[in-house]
Amino acid sequence: MVEELQSLFDLARQYQALNSPGDAVTIYRTVAETILKYQDAVRQDEDGLLGSALDDCAEGLGEGLDSTIDVVQRESSLRVLFDIYAWDLKAGGIGIGDRVPDILLEQATAQERQMISDWIETSLLSMKDWARRAMGGLLLELQADTMDDESYLEVCRQTGRLKDLVDRLLALRRTDQAVGEARQASDYDLLSLADLFVQHGHGSLAETLIRDRAKISPDTRLIEWLKEYAKTRGDLIQALAFAEKLFWLRPTAATYREMHQLAQPLKQWPDLRNHTLESLAQKGEHALLCKIFLEEGMVDRALEALERAKASNRYWGDFTLQVEVAQAASKQRPKESIRLFLQIVESLIRQRGRHNYIQAARYLFPVREAYLRLGEPQSWEALIANLHEQHRNLPALRDELNRAGFEGMLHAP
Repeated sequence: MVEELQSLFDLARQYQALNSPGDAVTIYRTVAETILKYQDAVRQDEDGLLGSALDDCAEGLGEGLDSTIDVVQRESSLRVLFDIYAWDLKAGGIGIGDRVPDILLEQATAQERQMISDWIETSLLSMKDWARRAMGGLLLELQADTMDDESYLEVCRQTGRLKDLVDRLLALRRTDQAVGEARQASDYDLLSLADLFVQHGHGSLAETLIRDRAKISPDTRLIEWLKEYAKTRGDLIQALAFAEKLFWLRPTAATYREMHQLAQPLKQWPDLRNHTLESLAQKGEHALLCKIFLEEGMVDRALEALERAKASNRYWGDFTLQVEVAQAASKQRPKESIRLFLQIVESLIRQRGRHNYIQAARYLFPVREAYLRLGEPQSWEALIANLHEQHRNLPALRDELNRAGFEGMLHAP
């Protein structure tokens, strides 16, 4: 079907080159109408060839409108363009006809804009929420120069365009109504609405809305918003309070850093740091303590925290943290670095599989570097020879060791 369509598109382009846009438009319109009759085929077309054909039709119709004067032909082309866009929205917005709104806004006359607006109002009855919002946006743009405020607000309500609704209410200084709409919004929508309130000079109202919602919602983005707003106002004490609350809701190295950055200029960091580390230790958050100590360059305490984390039920055996500690300890505590890397190597070997052997060989490189820095090449050679000997029944492992340049240096068989 697509191969046959391609020959039609070639013909349409020839008509365009021969300055016969009307014939080209007829082809694009006919092809689009035909494809839209087989909507299931478009949905099931995994390669997207039929969708691309519809996009080609939309582009061709857009180009043809520029030189089409006949009222009937223009209406037919506009209708097909609208149908392509409406079909895509009903299909869930799969990206077919994305250029159609721009084409309609650029090419439609004032009378045609009203006609398209009528089509939109009729189509809204059969559309789901997401499609209604998108179609409502097109309607607002089509009628931007002629629609009065009340009609604008009504369209926003009918199509679920909450942000546009609140923005217009604030612009009209109908603040109480804007607050009422915002209070009914979801947490996600409220965050963007709060930014609108700030832009319109109602920052205190936005803060109140978010504070009230944060009391009943577990969404941490609300507290994040309050923290950032406090920072923009230069209220570091409030920002720190929210940062501390966020940290205990989701303790991470990143939220710890945020507390540090806010507490430092307030000269509150030493006390806050001590309290935080003590609380983390009491809660058994040794893995996080390990990451914190690594960031602060406290290798010995990171080593200690790692061992406590590994001894706890909260450590899932992920090598990432152990690798970070081993790398950090390589200069100050090379023996500890070697021990940690070898634990990882042994664990990977026990898991079997060539991909694990490749990883094990990679972790032997820093072990070799550490032994050489210590001036103990013989210990390194003995280690490699022992690996070859101990795992003589694992030819894939020995092969990967040889590939990495770790041959059995003490004549391992």
